[in-house]
Amino acid sequence: MFCKETCSPRRVVVLIPAATFILYLPSAFRSEVRTCHLIPQNLTIYQRVETDLIKHPLFSFYTVVLEIIFKVIPIILLATLNLRILVVYRRSCEKRRRMTLCRTASGEEDPRKFAEERRLVLLLGSTSILFLVCITPMVILNITLSKDNLNKYPYQVFRALANLLEVINYSLTFYIYCLFSEDFRNTLLRTFHVTTSSHVRGVVKQPLPTATTTITHARSV
Repeated sequence: MFCKETCSPRRVVVLIPAATFILYLPSAFRSEVRTCHLIPQNLTIYQRVETDLIKHPLFSFYTVVLEIIFKVIPIILLATLNLRILVVYRRSCEKRRRMTLCRTASGEEDPRKFAEERRLVLLLGSTSILFLVCITPMVILNITLSKDNLNKYPYQVFRALANLLEVINYSLTFYIYCLFSEDFRNTLLRTFHVTTSSHVRGVVKQPLPTATTTITHARSV
């Protein structure tokens, strides 16, 4: 009873953004804006300068902890849970396959019945590998980010690639689900009120009304 009250969905939705804001709040003080006056041109420019906070050992430890919480732990959880889902699902499919083969006289399995198993394996495997490949460079980037490294050209190339991979991860996940999940595609089509010629799974279409003809016979008087 206590767990249900404290772990309600509304409280979780409110607590997660609040906790994230509090954890990332010290990052707002890692740099400051300074005013610079150019005397010959009589111009005033504003330059972002890193503060002495980032040189403190505790801030380096804080950066590593943030990356572990928001990057490393999600990667491990995603890979572990997906692997667990695959193992349990394959066991259930093997049990169902043995029961099906015992009931059939020929002993041959229909490949169409187990296509969903292959799609689920590809879906979970591809999302896990994509997340691991695309997020790992960003973890390394955030840990090694410093003013000295930003002045190096190879580091700037690595920074651009890490940002590109992170964007690719978020964008390709949608297309992977569209490719391997039929239920996801059908839900997406229903959301945008798009119908195809074939029947969409989960949607029951009403039969079209048919015209009826009533024949009356005249009575003889």
